[in-house]
Amino acid sequence: FHPPRLHNGPPQRQIGFIGAYSPKRERFLHQVSDLGLCLWGSEWDTTSTSEAIRKALCAPKGVFGLDLVRCYQSTGIVLNVQREHMMQPGPEGQRVGTGLGWRHFDVPACGNLVLSEGVLELSEAFAVGQEVETFSTPEELRDKTRYLLGHEDQRRSMAQRAYARVLREGAEQRLAAEELVPGDVMVLAAGDHISADSRLV
Repeated sequence: FHPPRLHNGPPQRQIGFIGAYSPKRERFLHQVSDLGLCLWGSEWDTTSTSEAIRKALCAPKGVFGLDLVRCYQSTGIVLNVQREHMMQPGPEGQRVGTGLGWRHFDVPACGNLVLSEGVLELSEAFAVGQEVETFSTPEELRDKTRYLLGHEDQRRSMAQRAYARVLREGAEQRLAAEELVPGDVMVLAAGDHISADSRLV
């Protein structure tokens, strides 16, 4: 999934969620409904009891294909809240998500940041805190959303690193300079020449 660029320029919406209604999702998303949330998905219009959530509903149906790409690319932060059946007891007794979904990879492939409920396998695919960010409670979702909305440069940098991770599959490769993308990490040796817009880390 390496989509074409269908949206350029600043995000049209601050935060977004694409997925069907569930009571757990409603509980989490209610916490960010006043922060510019845009919501797409089935059953929200007929099942949700939250007036704030219903106001955030952009479309009462799922989004697919190129329309999904446009949604991802035009949204600053895309949220992932697991369904109830995707939760299990964690090592310390807390409930944690399990199973990576397409969203964990599709959003970075579209060049934007995914803010995901903690998933056991997520740290095997991404550097959490550097390429993606996670939350475990509705309150933590709100706190991290507000932080990321206020730190655009950090958000953009994380999205770029995640994009490079998805594009390169985390593997070290030898590439021509013109094939580098924002977020790629270059491994250098003495005497190597680098482009002027690179940054030492």
